[in-house]
Order: sequence, then structure tokens, then C-alpha cells
Amino acid sequence: MSELVLKELDKMPKDDDKWGAKVAVFKELVEHHIKEEEGTLFKSAEKALDPDEIKKISKQFEQDKQKIKKNLK
Repeated sequence: MSELVLKELDKMPKDDDKWGAKVAVFKELVEHHIKEEEGTLFKSAEKALDPDEIKKISKQFEQDKQKIKKNLK
């Protein structure tokens, strides 16, 4: 679903009245997905990975998250 919204945003002119609403929908989809991942996938990963792997992945995740936030501004 989020991929579809992202493709629509890519094709839509930013001055289109619907663009802001589409961005809001995309944001909601991404935030929902993140909460799901943090709730289930991360708990499973903590059981399967050793502490060093978790630290490395967490660091990369935070860097990627900051990069995405910066690009959305």
C-alpha cells in the first residue's frame, strides 16, 4: 500500500492540492509499519542475534532514520 502511495506522489506535481493529503497518508502508513516492526520483528531479532549484531543494526537503523527525516524536510 505504501509503495502505491509513494509512486502516486512521485508522479503528482507538488503544487497539486491533493499532494499534501497524499503525503499525510504516506506518513501514517510508514508510522504504522514502524510500530509493527518495533513491536514484533525487533523482539524476535533480539532473541536471534547476539548483542554486538543488535548494536550494529540499531546504529545503522538510527542513521537511516535520521537521513530519512532530514530528506522529508
